[in-house]
Amino acid sequence: NKEDNLFDKFFNEIKQLPYNDIQIFAHNGGKFDNIYAKEAKTVKFQSVIAKGGQIKQLVVETEYLGEKKIYKMKDTLPFVLQSLKVACKMFNTSVKKLDFDIVDKSYEWYEEHKESKDPKTDWRQYLRNDVESLADLMLKIEQAYNKFGTSILWATGLAGLAYHMMNSYCLGMRKLYVPKDPSMVAFCRASIYGGR
Repeated sequence: NKEDNLFDKFFNEIKQLPYNDIQIFAHNGGKFDNIYAKEAKTVKFQSVIAKGGQIKQLVVETEYLGEKKIYKMKDTLPFVLQSLKVACKMFNTSVKKLDFDIVDKSYEWYEEHKESKDPKTDWRQYLRNDVESLADLMLKIEQAYNKFGTSILWATGLAGLAYHMMNSYCLGMRKLYVPKDPSMVAFCRASIYGGR
């Protein structure tokens, strides 16, 4: 039914899993998935981390059989800074992203081609490959970051991972004072010239 909210269905399914504090990754989710997820009526929105009109992390809460469930929806783009297709190629994932033109297709078109096996119209296989290639990519990226003592589960992108690694490996980094007073912030910014 095209009137049903896909994310309401999604949250109703995953809340039945025996896990809590689940992180859900979507490539370029900050421009698409995470924004559409905000339309869901079956969850409460706890917090949002956004920058430049993109939602890097969306934290939602729901309840199942009296137990509170938390989900963090994250965008994977800030971890790889390239398209899913290019990232999968660079990390040599076992499942590759397929080429498929999804633009300007109506609900009726998708209904008409839902059983298609033709690569030009098999949109279900395209979506399956998207999910599987992203899962493979994120596992490879997580293993790479684990070698440096950090995890994609602890950050919303490369800047957070770099900060975590600096805290782990740079002597005295945890003692770094970050000013919060507006006049001190202005003074610090005025003292910086050309990256020096």
